[in-house]
Amino acid sequence: MAYIYESIHYNPVDVVVRRLRERGISVDIPNKFQLSDLFGKSYSVEALGLSILEAVRTICRKIQLNLCESTVAIQGFGTVGQITAEKLLQSGAKIIAIEDSVGCVVNNDGLPIPELLSITDSNGVINRTKLPDHIIQYPKGYWIKVNADILIPAAIKDSIHEENCHEVNAKVIIEAANMPVTSKAEKYLIDKGVYILPDYITNAGAAAFFGLLISGQATMDTVFIELHHRIRNSLNEIVEIAFSSYGSNLRYASDVYVNRCLNLKM
Repeated sequence: MAYIYESIHYNPVDVVVRRLRERGISVDIPNKFQLSDLFGKSYSVEALGLSILEAVRTICRKIQLNLCESTVAIQGFGTVGQITAEKLLQSGAKIIAIEDSVGCVVNNDGLPIPELLSITDSNGVINRTKLPDHIIQYPKGYWIKVNADILIPAAIKDSIHEENCHEVNAKVIIEAANMPVTSKAEKYLIDKGVYILPDYITNAGAAAFFGLLISGQATMDTVFIELHHRIRNSLNEIVEIAFSSYGSNLRYASDVYVNRCLNLKM
């Protein structure tokens, strides 16, 4: 991405800064800031993984679900699904199911994530011919009915809908894809007692990473420390709003939180 912008002599950071200054907002770009800092895949993916992991941790703490004893099913094993699996595995969670575009692979004792990553192609498809014998294969759609504590849809829109939401056994759904739960399915699941954190909160890491850098609130040396602090504080506040005023409806609470932040900046 950085190469494309540089090849046409276009710097989107300069555009953002100019437009902010036109509105009377002064922005100082950190010294030695390069386009590659902003658009380097490893940085943006790391930021995304951080926000997803903190989302899971925050909800687990609130409902007293031990992350190290929890089980997770992930739909999608592309960039988002892979970083999600890696981060959760490092934090002690057990990934028991992963679904790609071919089907679902399951092991109730925990999938060997590093091994699966090594046999996954650039499209996020796991090579079935190289799967260990102890991994069971199921058709597409099975991920949603797995007896996991946490479901993480990380692939496509509307993957949880009116026709399959009754099959959900999980306590928590973390939306890592864009709009993966339909409104009717969400209502059914919330009434059932499932906690659902919306995508625009879960996926905020990459955008926050960008904002902290171009606003000068962090440098490349400090951005992940600041990002972790901001994400954790925001999630904690959202959860408190939800459980104190909105019957644990995290989407309503997220909307309230975002509106409060916007009003403070006006």
